[in-house]
Amino acid sequence: MGLVGPVSIKAKIILQELWHSNIGWDDPVPPILESKFKSFRDHLADLGQCYVPRQAVLRNCISISMHSFCDASQKAYGACIYLLSEDELGNRGCRLLCAKSRVAPLKVLTLPRLELSGALLLARLVSKAVDALKIELNSKFYWTDSSIVLHWIRSESTNWQTFVANRVAEIQQLTDREGWRHVKGEDNPADVISRGLDPDNLKTCDLWWSGPTWLVEDQYYWPKSIITLRPDSLPERKKLPEFQVCSLSHIDDHFDLIKKYSSMSKLINIVAYILRFAFNCRNKARSQTDKLNVEELDQSLTVIVKMVQLHAFSDELNALKGSKPLKASSSILAMNPFIDDQGILRMGSRIARATLAYDTKFSILLPHNHHFTNILIIYEHKRHLHAGGQTTLTAIRQRFWIIKGKSTVKKILNKCVTCFRFKPKFITQQMAELPASRVTPCRPFLISGTDFAGPFLIKDGRLRNRRLVKAYICIFVCFSTKAVHIELVGDLTTESFLNAFKRFVSRRGLCTDVYSDNGTNFVGANNELKEIYALFSEAPHNEQINKYFLENHVRWHFAPARSPHFGGLYEAAVKSAKFHLARVVGNVSLTYEELSTVLMQIEAALNSRPLIPISSEPTDLVALTPAHFLIGDALTSIPQVDVTAIQMNKLTKYKMLQQMLQHFWARWKKEYLTTLHQRTKWKGKTAANEQLLMGRMVLIKDEKTPPLKWPLGRIIEVFPGQDGQIRVVSVRTMNGEYRRSVTKICPLPIDFESQDFQGGRDVHASR
Repeated sequence: MGLVGPVSIKAKIILQELWHSNIGWDDPVPPILESKFKSFRDHLADLGQCYVPRQAVLRNCISISMHSFCDASQKAYGACIYLLSEDELGNRGCRLLCAKSRVAPLKVLTLPRLELSGALLLARLVSKAVDALKIELNSKFYWTDSSIVLHWIRSESTNWQTFVANRVAEIQQLTDREGWRHVKGEDNPADVISRGLDPDNLKTCDLWWSGPTWLVEDQYYWPKSIITLRPDSLPERKKLPEFQVCSLSHIDDHFDLIKKYSSMSKLINIVAYILRFAFNCRNKARSQTDKLNVEELDQSLTVIVKMVQLHAFSDELNALKGSKPLKASSSILAMNPFIDDQGILRMGSRIARATLAYDTKFSILLPHNHHFTNILIIYEHKRHLHAGGQTTLTAIRQRFWIIKGKSTVKKILNKCVTCFRFKPKFITQQMAELPASRVTPCRPFLISGTDFAGPFLIKDGRLRNRRLVKAYICIFVCFSTKAVHIELVGDLTTESFLNAFKRFVSRRGLCTDVYSDNGTNFVGANNELKEIYALFSEAPHNEQINKYFLENHVRWHFAPARSPHFGGLYEAAVKSAKFHLARVVGNVSLTYEELSTVLMQIEAALNSRPLIPISSEPTDLVALTPAHFLIGDALTSIPQVDVTAIQMNKLTKYKMLQQMLQHFWARWKKEYLTTLHQRTKWKGKTAANEQLLMGRMVLIKDEKTPPLKWPLGRIIEVFPGQDGQIRVVSVRTMNGEYRRSVTKICPLPIDFESQDFQGGRDVHASR
């Protein structure tokens, strides 16, 4: 009934403002809207104190009149209806019957247009209320505080522009234009519903529940409807020019019907109906039928082919009709073309005496760069169940001969989305430059990468009936020296990884940066480290402990999801560790202690591998290995002064050891660092950046599903590297947004936002 419309309109306005703010479902609500909603929610319980009489008229009433009010504001507009009744004793009573409100549209309208929308809402509400009451009303009055709207309603609707004219015409149809009157804004109860009111103020608002006080008095005391506006000053008046000028500057007689459709069957049917219409106009005795027959479809195809050939081979047609030789530069000179009795340009064949169909021996010539050729190729491609290029071209040549047919068919079939899903093409970028952490000398394991391998079955204890349980190995790799540290963990949980990480930093020193893939255990560990860091940053702990954690806070870096090539260094270490483990252990099940011993030996073997190829010269130094950077260096050592240029006899014993260690770094720069120049794969630059445009439609590779079920998405953000090459993108799908490396996405061969040919979909019809 809308009795609490002033309260509900405030909720509608809040929802509209929330929608207009363009925030997502998971985004926080702006503070202003949040405070508005909390205030609305807190006062909502006061509605329980509002009591409305069920009877809207006095008992034993002898007359009933209906008074309706409308009003509008910049945020909403509404209407309310009151019943004014009078009993046998002359008592008068006015009570609210019903009301209705609407929020203003998002498209900004002028206040007079909003007032007119409120008047239309009032007219419709009164029409429904009168039908529902089924009582005799002595009179009906319609009140508005807008003089402009009152003048619009009392005049002819044809005098105004379309927006006003349509609404005024409907209002005049539903109501009596003479029953409309003017009321002051402060006496208009519809002003309450157009602006909204809190529940605690609504229960005491007599203007809303009973209408204006003068309504129960004699009509002599009612407001007088006096319009002081001049008709020529009213807005929305239709301007009719005294004379009309028509200027014709250009006539475009070229209407290409063929390019409007991307379906060959639909194009042939439309042209057939056009030809039937033209024939029926010339022959009135022609009986019209709904279905097209074969003759009409063949005639339609003939007309289309002649239109295409006239556009593409106009010079050749004119030369053949005039019995002149073709130019040497003509693309169909080698085809020995001729014009048949229907006016179609065909290929003169050397197999004219073969027992083949006429269309096969003398094929119809088509250009390679015309829209009709494209839709013909797609039609035959789909008719033969997405056949390959050779099969499609063979089917076409049963009737048509396309100039440069092989390359044209290949180009069109490359845009077929269905075929592309079965054989998608992934994006590859040139191998990126190595990060600074890989080419900067630093303490071993200061910057590390980590990954898990397994599971491996180990024996649970030494009892005879022991069972086999799963275990995993956690590998840490130094980014600068490629040194390896291996830890054995019992399961893939955050707690187990943190314990392995604590054992690692206890023996190798605390890291500043750790790189890993996007596994859930690593994400959990990162969140817990953040909580520990925040705890020690705020709690009043010992100053020395607090300083230690603040200065040695570990930064964690995650690679994009499902992109193992972003962590090639630690992935290669996992491969090497599993290589040795498979050959040493095989299928034998070891205990936890035995497997830990084997892993330590594998770690020693990996750290003894040379960083560079071993030279065959006997005079060369020992090959540089990661162990050179691990043995003899304290875990808590501080950076030392460079002493490589000082003579050995001038150094102390401690400085001599430091000089030996620094010589290792000098060899690391000369021998190992220079071997990182070459790119082992992804060597050349590609045009991947041109395919990774914002808004491009792509397929997201999912190893667990077949290609036809890979989700379809649109690129919403790209993340180029320091070399300008895009290697990570954000893609929005129907299930959410994902960040993936470019190797996991396949750009579709077409763009759904362009007007290019789209594999059989009717672009113009869909729009």
